[in-house]
Amino acid sequence: MNSFNQWIARTGLLFAMLLGLGAVESTPMTEQIPPEHPLGRGKFKKWETKVRFSVGEALITEPFGGTGAPSNAFTCEATELVFPLVIEGNYTRTDPRSIRVAGMIGDRWQTEDLPWKLRGPRADGTAEVVLSFPAFEASTIGMELRWVSESWAPTIDEADAILSTWPRSWPPEVAPYLEPGTFIDSRSTAVVEFVQSITGGRERTAPLYLVAKEITRNVVQHFQQINENVTRLTSLDRALRTRTGTPADMVCLAVASLRAAGIPARPVVGIGSSFSSGVGKEVNGWLLWCEFRLPGAGWVAFDPNAMRGKGLQLKGLREPWPWFGDAKELRERTAISYRMLIPGSPDPIACSILTNPLRTSPGERSNGVPQYVPLCFWGWMSTTCSDECEPFQSSITRTNRTGSLLHR
Repeated sequence: MNSFNQWIARTGLLFAMLLGLGAVESTPMTEQIPPEHPLGRGKFKKWETKVRFSVGEALITEPFGGTGAPSNAFTCEATELVFPLVIEGNYTRTDPRSIRVAGMIGDRWQTEDLPWKLRGPRADGTAEVVLSFPAFEASTIGMELRWVSESWAPTIDEADAILSTWPRSWPPEVAPYLEPGTFIDSRSTAVVEFVQSITGGRERTAPLYLVAKEITRNVVQHFQQINENVTRLTSLDRALRTRTGTPADMVCLAVASLRAAGIPARPVVGIGSSFSSGVGKEVNGWLLWCEFRLPGAGWVAFDPNAMRGKGLQLKGLREPWPWFGDAKELRERTAISYRMLIPGSPDPIACSILTNPLRTSPGERSNGVPQYVPLCFWGWMSTTCSDECEPFQSSITRTNRTGSLLHR
């Protein structure tokens, strides 16, 4: 019996059933579409990234020393583990041929002959890696994903960016980035009033680029206290009222405010390294930043959280700002999604309940303590499992490589 058949024999029929669903779907390489002047790409870095995540239940034992066997199984209907990737973006590009997938049932991993597929890429260059599971009962399921990508440092000619005029209408491909989205309610009364307090309703009387800078400055200065947990957020109404939140709240408010002002904007979920005070060193993890659309050029990248403490209140709108449009640090990051929730994720309340049954919605508890809802953008199931099923991230590994696999 070969090693694969031995693995199937040990784990049961689940992956045998999976193999009957079809072969791996591959996606051909897309053409590079760099941004147009006044935007550009600076130096790049090539990254090999590995993300391993699992969904499972903590071990449950019988109370009072009972003789019953430990139980740690949960049940799912037919489901998927999903992970987003940016295949072709202004500043990140992934080679689809480099994608490698492993799957886990219980505590056993399988690395070959898995029926995963790449769903996409879409018009915005995003896609998802999808590993399908039929109905099952198990202690844990998981996926490991490896891929190679390149990240460029965004550049911008500020003088020419200021000359960019408002379009009569935005092209259809950016229309979704003008609409409200999950966690980004650009039409809420609080957000609309916040933008009105900045622009006075005169957005189109000033250059679009300068309007975007002024809105961003107000977002950065609005937050007086930041909870540094990147993967949690509260509601925009509460963030505006209390002037507190997380980096995710800053991103959501910046994007929502730009959309409310008529400027297409989107969050960027990415992977990079940042200093952890808990362990006293740089660690790999999730990072969030933003992009807005400059007509006829492309997406302008900026990180409102990284712009804190940079003296924006003293800087003129017509001078360069750190982390706005020209950010060499972004070549250290890899973008994976332009959505706070990936397609196929449960709604925010379902995500929250599965992670912590005591949390049912973002906002504030009756005692005034902020209620931060965990984000599930790191990979999720397309159907809800039993309530005991809890997600957890195992590891993120990144390696910088010299040279380029994509430039030949």
